[in-house]
Parts: sequence; structure tokens; C-alpha cells
Amino acid sequence: MGEFIVDTSTSFEDADDLQLHYFRLISPGVEDRSKFLGLFSGDYHYTGTLHKVNQDEEARERFLAKTRENLGEAGWLAEVD
Repeated sequence: MGEFIVDTSTSFEDADDLQLHYFRLISPGVEDRSKFLGLFSGDYHYTGTLHKVNQDEEARERFLAKTRENLGEAGWLAEVD
């Protein structure tokens, strides 16, 4: 929990080894498909590059407040608290 600043991309050129590992598990063989065909499949995958993390108590509380706001009506408050 906290605040994370990341860049996202649909390209796997800059993906790290862990991202590539799970990409291959989730979509076996997709690397062999052309990017052109991927546009029409609706099958999108994203990678992320982490730039900054803030996990202090204030960031944690902001995260929990936003979670309560977004998930509270769905019956998930017991799981959050």
C-alpha cells in the first residue's frame, strides 16, 4: 500500500525478467504473433517501470481512505479494515 509513480507501456522491449516470465505464462505464444494482429485481437499487455514509491503512514492512510471510498458499497469494507 502507498503511492507509486510508474511509466506504462504496451511494449515488452524494456520489460524486466519477471515481467517477461509472467507475460509468457499468461499468454503463451503471443510473442510470436505480429504486432499488427495484436491490434485487432484486443489482447493488450502492459509493462511498468517504477520511478518512485512512498509507503509512509500518510500514504498508507490515503490509500485506505480511497479504498474504503471505492469499495465500501460493494461489501468489501470488512476485508479492507
